[in-house]
Amino acid sequence: MKRQFQARWLPTLATLLALGLLLTLGTWQTLRFQEKLADEALRDARQHLEVVEIHSTADLQPELDHRMAAVRGQLNTSTNFLIKHRIRNGKPGFWLINALTIDGTQDTLLINRGWLPYPHGRELIETLDTPTGTAEFTGLLHFPSRVIIDSTYSEQQESTLSPSRGSAPIELESYDLITIAAELGLPATTHPVVLTLGEDFSGNPYPQASLENITSIYLTSEKHLGYALTWYILAISLIAMYVAAGFGLLRSEKFR
Repeated sequence: MKRQFQARWLPTLATLLALGLLLTLGTWQTLRFQEKLADEALRDARQHLEVVEIHSTADLQPELDHRMAAVRGQLNTSTNFLIKHRIRNGKPGFWLINALTIDGTQDTLLINRGWLPYPHGRELIETLDTPTGTAEFTGLLHFPSRVIIDSTYSEQQESTLSPSRGSAPIELESYDLITIAAELGLPATTHPVVLTLGEDFSGNPYPQASLENITSIYLTSEKHLGYALTWYILAISLIAMYVAAGFGLLRSEKFR
C-alpha cells in the first residue's frame, strides 16, 4: 500500500524550531569561518613583509600585529614568568616570558623566549644561556585581543604574586600578559604586546623558541568550518527524520 505523508502539528512545530536553531548556528559558524579565514590570510601576508625595527613602545602600532620585528635591548631575567599547559611535539611544558628594556629607552617589551618541558622548566631556568648586555632579538609581534580572568583566578594570582615568593618563577594558568605587565609595574593596557622569538634564538637544548607558539594556536578557521558542517548535517538529518516520520517509517510495527 502506498504511504501518504501526514504532517502533525506538534512534530512539525518542534522540527521548525529545531531547524531554525541549527541553521542559525550553522550560519553563525560559517560567518566566523569567513572572518577567521580573512584574518589568517592577513596574518600570513604580514609575516612575509620586511622586518620592521622597533625603537620604542611608540612604534608598536596595531597594524604591526603578526609582523616580523627586530629590537635591540637587554633582557631582565630577575623576574621569570612561566605560562603553563603549553604543548610542543605532544609533550606538556611552559612558555618562558621575560621583559626586555629597549636600547636607549626605559620602555619594556615582553619576550616569549620559547618552550621549557614540564615539570623541569622551573629548575632549567637557572641553566639557560642568556644574552648579557645589549643584544638584538628578532621575532613575531603579537597583540592578544583580550584576556579573560574570573574572580577565583584573580584571587589565586594575588597569593602567587606575593613578595614572599622571592625570586621563584611566576607561574600563570593562561597567557595573561596583563597580569605580567602589572607585576612588572608597566602601564596598564588592555592590549599588551609580546615578541615571540624564532628558532634562531633556541638554546641548547632549551628554551625551544618557535614562531609556531603563536601562529599555530590562532589558525582556527578550520574549526569553525567543522562546526558549521556539523550544524548543517544535523539540520539535514532532522529534515530526513521528519519526512520519514511523516510517512510512518519511524514507527514500530505494533503501533501501526
